[in-house]
Amino acid sequence: MEEQKDLLSADALDAVVRLLFELDGDPGDESFYDSICEAACRQTSMQRGLLFLYDAERRLVLPVGSYGVEPEIIAHTYGTLEETPIAQRALAEDAVMETSDLASDVPARYANLPSVNKLTCTPVSAGGRWLGVLFADRAGEEFELSEEERVTMRALGRTAALASQVHELTRQRERGRRLNDRIELAREVHE
Repeated sequence: MEEQKDLLSADALDAVVRLLFELDGDPGDESFYDSICEAACRQTSMQRGLLFLYDAERRLVLPVGSYGVEPEIIAHTYGTLEETPIAQRALAEDAVMETSDLASDVPARYANLPSVNKLTCTPVSAGGRWLGVLFADRAGEEFELSEEERVTMRALGRTAALASQVHELTRQRERGRRLNDRIELAREVHE
């Protein structure tokens, strides 16, 4: 009997579940997003990963996690959806994309990064909300993703989306709590 292509391998499912349990900690902790990138590499044939999420205040997509990527690259990396066609396609089609045409698919400032010949782009989205993307590669080696790798990467993208939403809700709740504290203090002072 042929395996169903839409199921995660047991190892990949375990990795996703472990990451979901980590949401009990601080979902805004960058090490969580680093763990997503690491899982994407360990559960597939990728060697490097870089996770970007949309920052509404700056109106940019910024790196929040990485694995195997040099820190000097991460420190100066940013983008917009408009200048990144592969991200547009991955999010619109809700699918993991591959490209070797970096000159057309990524911002020009990143098209000639050393040892980057081909990239994958995994959507970080859930419930119709586009939150970011996860780029991964094999450090300059050619590759073709298997269907199992695509499914695993997509599951990890959804996990990152869930973590991002939990982080945002936690941040909103904290802002609401601080506002209530200020209102209470103002009432006490007024009385």
